Amino acid sequence: MAHMSQLMYPTEIYCPNSPAMKRGAFTLSLDCEGLWGMADQPKLINSGLISDIALAKAYELIYKVLDANNVKATCAFVSAFAAGEGALGEESHLLRELARREPTWFSHFDRAMQCKNMDGWFGNLYYRKLRSAGHEMGWHGATHLSLADSTASESIDLELQLAKNLNATLSESPQTLIFPRNLVGHLDELQK
Repeated sequence: MAHMSQLMYPTEIYCPNSPAMKRGAFTLSLDCEGLWGMADQPKLINSGLISDIALAKAYELIYKVLDANNVKATCAFVSAFAAGEGALGEESHLLRELARREPTWFSHFDRAMQCKNMDGWFGNLYYRKLRSAGHEMGWHGATHLSLADSTASESIDLELQLAKNLNATLSESPQTLIFPRNLVGHLDELQK
């Protein structure tokens, strides 16, 4: 994963005197998270709003619109969503420890795994298709756990280790970070 000094921050993008603004810049970033983005919201998870069918329709529209307009986007994927079930299963020891430390965040995913109902949790196909189309693959957390300073450093360390392992399976080293829920924190840990 990129060091924070390599990442582009909104202040660099939107600063009137920045090189990006002098040449004109249009930034389009997509948060690609599936159910990971609402792992602590049982009503949304149980609503069926985010499902494999809904995700397939949404991503097909995204592909068509971006391609038809010749637009390249930053697609900030949650590592667990991008890597898929097989790769995530190999990291079960990290997931168990994260679940122990952050039970509110992981209880619905754990239940889905026990019931073998992974509908809406994985999007490796979308990741591969967007990457092969030349879009930037950004990082949106390993499991979308908040990176805010209110999240324990031990949980952040586990989240970063999981991201490192999953991103290696994707042969990816993201250069752009979109903070989950836009909650910025733990900058020292992220710079390591």
